[in-house]
This record gives sequence, C-alpha cells and structure tokens, in this order.
Amino acid sequence: MNLQGSDPEHVTEAPELPRTLTEPRPVVIAGTILFAAFFVVTLLARNTFGAAWIVCACGVGVGILGATVLTLQRRAALRGDRGAQRGLV
Repeated sequence: MNLQGSDPEHVTEAPELPRTLTEPRPVVIAGTILFAAFFVVTLLARNTFGAAWIVCACGVGVGILGATVLTLQRRAALRGDRGAQRGLV
C-alpha cells in the first residue's frame, strides 16, 4: 500500500499488519462461544428474554458455518488449489 503525499517522488510504504491481527479464527471461535453462552442464558430465562434465544441459536449456527468455511479454505490453500483463498496459511 502506498501512502503518497503531495510529492510523488517520496513514496512511503505502509507496514504490514502482524499475523495475529489478521487471523480470522480467534474471532470466529470467540464469537461462536459468546453466542453459545448467551443461548444457554436466554433458554434458562426464557420468560425474561422472550424469543431472543432464536437470535443466539442463529449466531451459533453462523459461527459454526464460518468455522467450517475457514477450515475448508485453509485445507484447500495447503493443498495448493487455485481457487483457495490467499493469506490463510
């Protein structure tokens, strides 16, 4: 990425982000665990939260789907498939 000022001769390169900040797995895992915890809480207190358990159940499902897609893409990248997402290995 180029950060150009008013002088095109002095181009500054932006540093790359560390791998720990670009890794998607911890975010997907943490989100799924949080939705699962809230799912249990909303099921136990169904009179208080009403139908909020449905949102939490959908959040768990989307988290599991996201983790599955990331796993499949990572395996494809390790195999060297042309259609695999880049940056996961």
